[in-house]
Amino acid sequence: MCPLRHVGLLMLCKGSWVEGQWLDWATWSQCSVTCGSGTQQRQRRCSVSVHGWAECKGPHAETRECTNPSCGGGGNWGAWNHWSLCSKTCDSGWQRRFRMCEGTGIQGYPCEGSGEEVRSCNDKKCPAPHEICKDEYQVAMTWKRASAGETVYNKCPSNATGSASRRCLLDANGVAYWGPPSFARCVSLEYRYLHLSLREHLAKGQRTLAGEGMSQIVRSLLELMSRKNYYSGDLLFSVEILRNVTDTFKRATYIPAPDDVQKFFQIVSLMLDIENLEKWEDAHQTELCHQSQVSPGSVLLMRVVEDFIHLIGEAQKPFQSFLVVTNNLIITIQREPVSAVSSDINFPMKGRRGMKDWARSADDKLFIPKEVFTLSSDGTSLSGGPQCFEEKKNWMRVRRDGEERESDDTPYFVIGAILYRTLGLIMPPPK
Repeated sequence: MCPLRHVGLLMLCKGSWVEGQWLDWATWSQCSVTCGSGTQQRQRRCSVSVHGWAECKGPHAETRECTNPSCGGGGNWGAWNHWSLCSKTCDSGWQRRFRMCEGTGIQGYPCEGSGEEVRSCNDKKCPAPHEICKDEYQVAMTWKRASAGETVYNKCPSNATGSASRRCLLDANGVAYWGPPSFARCVSLEYRYLHLSLREHLAKGQRTLAGEGMSQIVRSLLELMSRKNYYSGDLLFSVEILRNVTDTFKRATYIPAPDDVQKFFQIVSLMLDIENLEKWEDAHQTELCHQSQVSPGSVLLMRVVEDFIHLIGEAQKPFQSFLVVTNNLIITIQREPVSAVSSDINFPMKGRRGMKDWARSADDKLFIPKEVFTLSSDGTSLSGGPQCFEEKKNWMRVRRDGEERESDDTPYFVIGAILYRTLGLIMPPPK
């Protein structure tokens, strides 16, 4: 026996040592090449003895040869990278792209073929100096040099979001010039904030609160439009705001007060003012260039007005009429029982008080023959009638004070007639 000594709590023989135990070998690593001959390795670890330390005899790593399928005389090509920028912007330049060879072959370059491709680009003829629009500073923006047919984009002014654009054009003599800037995609911050406020009102669960919120939106929008300081994009955005307001009134079965109805149509009148002719042309041109699938802004505005008229007319009492006179449009809304419509309708009526001079002298008059209001036995219109008429039965609406009106089984018509002062100028021509 060997003499013992005390080391802490561990009793060891002086001059002796403890041999550890090797753990199992780990799995072999991947081959060092993807094709041909290469090497791979594996390792193992020495376990700790019960005494807290160990020493293992033998190697901790092994190496062996490995062979992958032949590369057929070369390696494998990786994917092509992206084409480089063209060396010239016109008059035919060139661009290159590369690919990497993966793996190691036995002889020479590992991959067969070329690792580079070259192709021509920008073959169009360079514009002559007179076919180029030079840098120009306008409307607090710098419009960078562009050739004829190109469109340049800029951020909208600091009081708006979105992008403004401008196109370089050619005149009849082939000389380039800048077209007018387009602000159809610029929306003023105040209109953005108003739309956010609208969405907050929509989030209110109670229909009365949502309806009252829409009345506030109408008043705020009228105040903004009255300033007459807005972009063409603000006009299009205002159409969307009015559409949301109308839809919310309908869903909440909330009837706006007469004063809010007046303000609604005053907004439409301001939007259709002749001073906005260039803004509407800008908006329609932008929609045409982008091949918009939706109706032009002014056409969509007409649909919103029609829906709003239906909303107001259906809430009126029998024989009640509503007249709105503004600078650019005159509207009459009336609810008539079917049995009461016995004569033709002319609008505007001769001698009616409060009529604008332009309406009295207008060549366009609205004439609706009484036959349009004839109903079949099932209660539908025999003639179909124009879109401004709507036949209803069994109606029920909610007053502004929240009390329900009594139901009425008498069929009736909601008749809405509008005379626009500037519509023929602002509406886009038919395709």
